[in-house]
Amino acid sequence: MLAACIGVTPVPQSVQAIVPLGVCLIDATGEEAGWQVGLVWHPGYESLARDNFLRLHLPDYIVSPSM
Repeated sequence: MLAACIGVTPVPQSVQAIVPLGVCLIDATGEEAGWQVGLVWHPGYESLARDNFLRLHLPDYIVSPSM
């Protein structure tokens, strides 16, 4: 979208390594630059990678059985 000149969007700093030519990336700083994120998934979808990520970052995360 950005390279096609049809939008402006906040992106994580990690995209800096893959920003295509013609896209301007301005580093946002300050307390207001932080954001909270969440994860969503289908309850029937089992993912070891997801569960390991959640266990690592949320020590109280308990894997519940699929619905």
